[in-house]
Amino acid sequence: MGYKSSQSRKSFEQELTGHYQTLRLADIKPVDPRVRQYVIASAIFLGHASLENFIKDLFDRICKAFSSTGVRARDLPEDYRFFILSKSSNWESHFLNFQASGDEKKLLGSLAQTLKSPKIPLIDDDKQTPSIKGSEILAGKGYPSQDNLEKIFSRIGIPKIFNEISAVLKTDGKLLLKGFSDKRTELAHNAVMPGTSTVDVINELKKIERFVAALDRISYKHVTARVKQKTWFSEVC
Repeated sequence: MGYKSSQSRKSFEQELTGHYQTLRLADIKPVDPRVRQYVIASAIFLGHASLENFIKDLFDRICKAFSSTGVRARDLPEDYRFFILSKSSNWESHFLNFQASGDEKKLLGSLAQTLKSPKIPLIDDDKQTPSIKGSEILAGKGYPSQDNLEKIFSRIGIPKIFNEISAVLKTDGKLLLKGFSDKRTELAHNAVMPGTSTVDVINELKKIERFVAALDRISYKHVTARVKQKTWFSEVC
């Protein structure tokens, strides 16, 4: 049984289909130029929102797969295990407080609370993995910028996601994302995008569709290298 698209990717592509149809309707004459510009702006903003929703949904499904019955802590990437444990136990603030106060006893008492964390099974290789939500991995980094994508994919054990994307697409994944993100940023700052046609936006959305397809395939390979392939089909598709 081979790769099958995640439900996250399917939902994204369905949303883009709607954007494409609306953009093409805006080119049917006669259409008020202002209406055409509104359609172009909406397609860019909504396309970017669709990408953000894809990321959030994909991580929810990956975490569900990693938390499914029969998956042991040893099966999961170490970065994933210890990022979740450190965040749930707030290790960073404990060490910052220690750095400021020098109170070792207080630090040890704070760290001891880790033993009460529902995520503590992640330390034991033989334990069933606890339930984890995608939002715990995203931790405020769900906006699909280059920096955020590098961080969140590293947290699940893919340290150089753009190298992976570029290898799949045979083109620079960073530039592909930047081209689309720049259009969204320009609109957010200037409210208009002179010289951009509906065809231009359709082409940009198609590039992002390829970008999403690459992320989906990379995620499939990463997940099925750690849990049973049927888990991808049951929890992600």
